[in-house]
Amino acid sequence: MRARSAIPIHRFKARIAARPMDVRRLLHEVLVRFQGKIGTSDAGALELVLAEILNNVVEHAYGAERSGDIEVEVALRNGALDCRVVDWGRPLPNDAIPRKPPPDIDVCREQLPEGGWGWTLIRALARDLAYSRSGDTNHLSLVLPLSFE
Repeated sequence: MRARSAIPIHRFKARIAARPMDVRRLLHEVLVRFQGKIGTSDAGALELVLAEILNNVVEHAYGAERSGDIEVEVALRNGALDCRVVDWGRPLPNDAIPRKPPPDIDVCREQLPEGGWGWTLIRALARDLAYSRSGDTNHLSLVLPLSFE
């Protein structure tokens, strides 16, 4: 991970290489930054949403044949976490956040789908989800409301 400038405890900002281990370290660091500022369930929601987004960037925006960076910013404001993710990989299909329905779970256990849950989980936990592409840059933003547990 690259060095960061000193920032207040209510804000986290980092730029990492789009690699699985760097994503894991970033998730740990963001949770440490907000420890004691948000509750356990909110921390779990933050980790889940960021993990889904960042792993999608690593796997789909860059893939095995490309390398690049991801910028992440999380700020605690007005009872919510404002999150922004920026990358320079491939755009989302159709330049939009996928809107497909959740996978069918009315099947036998052996046929349960393994993938396809990420955007469903993100939509369930976040609000104000927005995506845009500017030149060769992807911008994703969302708000995670806090439960104040």
